[in-house]
Amino acid sequence: MMYPWLMMTGGVAGGGRWKDRNEDTARNGRWCVMRLLIFPVFLEPDMACGNPAGSNPQESDCYKGFPDAAERFPKLAEVIGYLKRLEQRADLSVLADMLGRLDVTREDFSCACNFGTKAYRRNTIASSQWFELLALTWRSGNCTPIHDHEGVSCAFRVVEGTGTEIRFERTPSGLVCPVGTTQMKPGYVCAAEENDIHQVANMQAPGTDLITLHIYSPRITAMTVYTFAASEGAERETGDTPVYGTI
Repeated sequence: MMYPWLMMTGGVAGGGRWKDRNEDTARNGRWCVMRLLIFPVFLEPDMACGNPAGSNPQESDCYKGFPDAAERFPKLAEVIGYLKRLEQRADLSVLADMLGRLDVTREDFSCACNFGTKAYRRNTIASSQWFELLALTWRSGNCTPIHDHEGVSCAFRVVEGTGTEIRFERTPSGLVCPVGTTQMKPGYVCAAEENDIHQVANMQAPGTDLITLHIYSPRITAMTVYTFAASEGAERETGDTPVYGTI
């Protein structure tokens, strides 16, 4: 089942080629899907409430005077308490329900709302082996690659701004085809099944930010990223040599 989720991209004319996850490259070498670590090209490094990736959130200025994330962010205390008790992958419907009952604004976790300079940024609020709670911040034009969430329960809430999701399906041709878009306004809660293929973006006008609150269970270590198709034009024969670039 496809739950509304956060996805995006600019043009959607064409398709992206996918391959079996056990293959190393697509047959023609051009359209490939790879197992990649957390969007390495499109994503700013993780930040632990302003600290470099891998640091302890409790050691950052964001937590000074507070023993833990639940104390620092009281409106997130119920969610954090549930997540810290996890000893296995979280139930997706439970995550969606908890996010749906939240009443939060940027001000409720402002020190975790750091923005990237070239891409959207993942800010860690709390994490363990079985979850990560993140504030994702997006400037106008920031987007994810086309991806799925194999092996992970993923849910989020739009806190500020309007996000755009584009959903894709695989086709018998080996291409992924865009099948729908959703405009996600503040309060919109989305949960993605692990095989849903989508892309998320901030398509608002320059100067208009997007902030989303995400839960992943367990923590994401890898996912499938899909390359969108691009054409070099038609092929025509000139003697024995094919020539490309004509329509």
